[in-house]
Amino acid sequence: MDFEVGQMVKIVRQSKTVNRDVPMEGMVGVIEEFQEYEGEPLIYFQEVKLDTHCGGSGSVPISCVEPCIDSRYVEARARWEQKREEDMARLMAESERLKKIAEEATKTTAEKCGLTPEQVQAVLTTYQETRRKLGDYV
Repeated sequence: MDFEVGQMVKIVRQSKTVNRDVPMEGMVGVIEEFQEYEGEPLIYFQEVKLDTHCGGSGSVPISCVEPCIDSRYVEARARWEQKREEDMARLMAESERLKKIAEEATKTTAEKCGLTPEQVQAVLTTYQETRRKLGDYV
């Protein structure tokens, strides 16, 4: 049977080789990549759970999987992907907001201290490196 990256599969047999000690039978996941272990073809997959989040990931022999066409898992994956995109958008917006705050703080500090923004950054970098080196002693 031919499989493709991105295809939804269900583990129908427990592996006797790779990850044999990890109960995987019954898991549903998306193929992330193809691998090989001691000549045995494997898939590396990301588990899809029905409660809108992804599970773990791992490798399993191709002989232990079958295509999964259960629409519940397709919908769960779509919800998870949507949530991940929303989270990334929020993270990027927050990162931009914090960057603007830092730039404004650098500019204000430079003006009040009679320094250039580059000099303020040099002082800040030196301070941060010293804090890292001293750790708990500060």
